[in-house]
Amino acid sequence: MEHRTLQITAITALCLLWSGALVAQTTGRIDGWVFDAQGNSLPGVEVSVSSPSLLGSSNAISTVDGQFRLLNLPPGEYRLQAGLSGYQPLEISEVLVGLGKTVRLELELTRTFEEQMTVTAALPPAVDHASTTTGANFTENQFTQLPVDRSALSISFLAPGAAYGGLGGIPSIRGASSAENRYVIDGLDTTDAGIGVLGVDLVFEFIEEVEVKTGGYMAEYGGATGGIVNVITRSGSNQLRGSLFSYYWDTDLQATPLYYEERGLEPEDRKEYDFGFEVGG
Repeated sequence: MEHRTLQITAITALCLLWSGALVAQTTGRIDGWVFDAQGNSLPGVEVSVSSPSLLGSSNAISTVDGQFRLLNLPPGEYRLQAGLSGYQPLEISEVLVGLGKTVRLELELTRTFEEQMTVTAALPPAVDHASTTTGANFTENQFTQLPVDRSALSISFLAPGAAYGGLGGIPSIRGASSAENRYVIDGLDTTDAGIGVLGVDLVFEFIEEVEVKTGGYMAEYGGATGGIVNVITRSGSNQLRGSLFSYYWDTDLQATPLYYEERGLEPEDRKEYDFGFEVGG
């Protein structure tokens, strides 16, 4: 009996750990509808997407009402292809899937005797009509273009409703204190249980995307009365890639504060170094 109890306890603990790892969203999705030139739904259309962010490809078949869904897509830029016998294949490039976002597409296929349609331009930013969440998403391309520090916390201040809250570099979101947010990295809650701040911060070189939820988020993020900072790190893909980075700062690169000049003081001589690398494939 005691051995059986231990087995049940172990299984229960594993289930709790597994469910905890799936609390936060770490992917996005594409929902769509396929129709012909007359607006009739097309069933049986094979839809596939590929991306440097995705291992292999993701595929779906449209249903009798022409609907399709591509789930669990890592954030990134995708190329979509749709095809059905008797119809010209359709290709759309630069479909941007954000962290925790749903991209909705309407695909029109033309018959083989008509002109082939290929969309090569980027789609306009998609509005997720199925979500009540407010906030902002920041991709790795924006990290280097925005004048912020190199951490996930620093860029969270750019989300609407986020402001300085008096607790170091921790934002106050929608009027809540800085200690009332929740911080999630790759689906795992990293919030410091003692004071409610981010327990582990990451530099941009290891981050794929940062999602800041400022309101309207689902009950799966219970325990927060402020906002949610959801971070996804870089991972392997179909392409081998990597990068090196190094940073240097010392006192000579900064102007002498007026406080020191007025009193004839010299600021403390300081030097800071940071270097590293990342690789994936």
